Amino acid sequence: MGLCPSPYVSVRGVLRLKEEAHGNPTEQSNVFRWERVELNLPGSLLYSPVKPWVSKRRKDATLAADSVSFVDDIRSTGPAEIDARQQASQVMAKEAAHCGIQDAARKRRDVSQTPGAWAGSVVHTTDLSVTIMVEQTKWDKRKVKLQWMSSRLDEGPDVEHKPLERIRGFLNYVMQVYPAMIPYLRGFHGTLDSWRSNWTADGFVKERFMVARNGDNFMCMFQCDLCHFRNIQRRSPSVGSMKDQLLLRCIRRANLDAMWAKESSTVANNTRQVRKLVEKGKELVIEGCSLTCCTKCVWIILTVLIL
Repeated sequence: MGLCPSPYVSVRGVLRLKEEAHGNPTEQSNVFRWERVELNLPGSLLYSPVKPWVSKRRKDATLAADSVSFVDDIRSTGPAEIDARQQASQVMAKEAAHCGIQDAARKRRDVSQTPGAWAGSVVHTTDLSVTIMVEQTKWDKRKVKLQWMSSRLDEGPDVEHKPLERIRGFLNYVMQVYPAMIPYLRGFHGTLDSWRSNWTADGFVKERFMVARNGDNFMCMFQCDLCHFRNIQRRSPSVGSMKDQLLLRCIRRANLDAMWAKESSTVANNTRQVRKLVEKGKELVIEGCSLTCCTKCVWIILTVLIL
């Protein structure tokens, strides 16, 4: 997720596309219009397992049309009317074409309670329950991979690194459907990275994250605590206000997490990319362009170079 083309670019483009396509939710001519948000939270008196936890509703209490994205893949949802679903798909496709984003019409499918696989999961909805599962072929493949690993461990304690990486990568998709298996996947992580010098014998990282590195400020659209506070609250912090002090501390924590939650190698690679962008900025005669300039300036230079 660096400054070069990456999944971040795809996700950002899709989110901007959705914002433009959904338009004004109060306009009655908008297919994505909605009046209120309905909460159906577990533990509430009227909780129903066949309804979504959070949903948008129209004036007549019907489900509003919406779009769901997974990285760069968008699927449209809507009420029971076929015209509304088709119109939602058409709006998304036209907006994608307008923004220069490819739209694969072959991937469209009609709304169904028993659709096929999407994003590694198969979800079936009935009048009594909602069931999530993986395809049978993937489940069988998982069994084969785990059986292979079990047989290798019977032969000795050593397992090849690359096959184990492939097994872990495949199991990541299965864990999205069955989160109860995540603790077992952590064993794969600890085994694969146990050779690193900054790992303990128990499989924990020593100073992998939470360590300041040169270039951490380039890992996010950085703003100081005060600027974030003013953007959120539309005012400056009040002197002596405990609530404002708590919010400032939370913003500081979020800033540190955003900068420190990256691998040192990722930070170093991005810093090299920024240095190259700064040199390009000097060639473009952008005044005040240096490594100490704001992150926004770096992204402006990057946008110019891409265009």
